[in-house]
Amino acid sequence: MYTVNGEQKRITLTKEKKIDYLRSWKWCINPAYHWGTSSMLSRDFYIWIETPPPREASLETYVKQEVEKSIRETRLLYQSQLDEALEEVSVLEKRLKRTKAAPPPERVERTRTALKKPENFSGDKKKYWAFRESLLLHFEDDTAYFKDDRKKIDFVLSFMKEGEAAAFQTNWLENRVDANS
Repeated sequence: MYTVNGEQKRITLTKEKKIDYLRSWKWCINPAYHWGTSSMLSRDFYIWIETPPPREASLETYVKQEVEKSIRETRLLYQSQLDEALEEVSVLEKRLKRTKAAPPPERVERTRTALKKPENFSGDKKKYWAFRESLLLHFEDDTAYFKDDRKKIDFVLSFMKEGEAAAFQTNWLENRVDANS
């Protein structure tokens, strides 16, 4: 593409002409190229040196200047991308502030369930599971009171008044094992 009197025109070149045209350009390896992301024949690998190196400057100085120029351009690009992202974050923060937060849910005071006290346990294995389930319901119903194992043990022992369970209760109370240690 080229411009003549403000009008853009396209040049169609043969393959040989294109190769000659590209050979006439001054090319340099792009320092911002990421190895392994594309081939050496891609546009990213080379940068075109816009101005030919001045004759009085050494090639090393000229290449260093071009590299620094490329780095500056890359930094400007990254800075503009960062500015755009920060602006988008700012817009989203403003939108978030404008939205009203839902009020916290109303606190409902929990009332305790009126549970029937467990039946006295005699040590009968057939009645064990019913006794155990009744105890667990009481523990779950009043977790604030039964947060201490000592209170759970005292509650269980208060229903062990007959048969083998009474013998276990007596033995327990005589030896008085501390449940919290």
